[in-house]
Amino acid sequence: MSPTSKYWKSGQIVGNRLIPSSNQVLAAPVVGTEVPWAMTPDTANTYAAGAVVTANEDPVIVDDSVTISDTKTSQPIFTIDVTDADTTDLVAVTSGFSVMKTAGSSLFSVVKTATGYDIRSGASLSAGSYSLTITATDRCGDTSTGTITVTVTNTAPVFVPVSLLTVHPTPISDATTTARSLYAFDITDTNPITCTVDNTKFEIKTVGSAYELWLKAGSASTLNHDATAVESMTITCSDGTDQITSSYKVDISDAAPVLTNFAGTSGPLDDLSPVGTSVHQFTVTDQDDAISCSINAPESAKFGITKVDTATGAQRKFGDEEEEEEEEEEEGVDVDDDEEKVDEFLLMRVSKRC
Repeated sequence: MSPTSKYWKSGQIVGNRLIPSSNQVLAAPVVGTEVPWAMTPDTANTYAAGAVVTANEDPVIVDDSVTISDTKTSQPIFTIDVTDADTTDLVAVTSGFSVMKTAGSSLFSVVKTATGYDIRSGASLSAGSYSLTITATDRCGDTSTGTITVTVTNTAPVFVPVSLLTVHPTPISDATTTARSLYAFDITDTNPITCTVDNTKFEIKTVGSAYELWLKAGSASTLNHDATAVESMTITCSDGTDQITSSYKVDISDAAPVLTNFAGTSGPLDDLSPVGTSVHQFTVTDQDDAISCSINAPESAKFGITKVDTATGAQRKFGDEEEEEEEEEEEGVDVDDDEEKVDEFLLMRVSKRC
């Protein structure tokens, strides 16, 4: 209850009560000092004091709402609108007035400031809607409650750099057999991130705080320039609520055929050796293409190449021209898989038979 003191000049006495003929509110009278009606000392008059008691006013909290992003952590996010018609009740230090959260998520708390009361966010936030019950109590113990609804929105992840590369800077050979990192990037977000790639020949790995696009181990069996000259894919990263994507392409180059046991010197070969004599045997391999071999002119008139098995072996044939004296022939062999061509040379010694 809130009393208001009034002082009356003596008037008519009714029973045991002094009924003033008029009244006046006095400001801060000095205790023990007689105060006359005319505000000047007057010992001839008699005074009495009374009190008018008025009902206490309850505090009021206004229902409200606020929307914030999940990055707004550990900071004031909203000022509570709380009022009281008895304005002195709002002075918490002297009156015992208080405002607190009485129900709702532990992600938020109520703190007193120099000018009022704020809702403060916690160290981490998750997207969603949170209803907080706020209760105000004044010095007389009267209370009032209000509801503050906090909506937390998710902040989508962001690539770093914002615009990722879309094309790998150098081609990858279709004979590649080992896993390798192709591209590294980072992502900013307040929530854990998961990244995937939709091409099964590749994968995303986490390396420290960064993310890397890798060619999987053993992909040489599936990389094929003739079938797919460009491997396309989409990188997708999600924080569980929002996701971002970026396209990526890798050019696949055709690996050149590989000659084994070829370079060097062969012979000597007798000038009367029959046609079809094997002069030199070598192998040629290519991981995904058919192979054709030929001998450059003019040596092609004297020598030829014949495949000797169904895999990769081949041998030379001796021509049907006779040589009159010892000489050396340098032969050039072309190996072609329709995409890449390999040239090799072999020195052939031919001697005259005695």
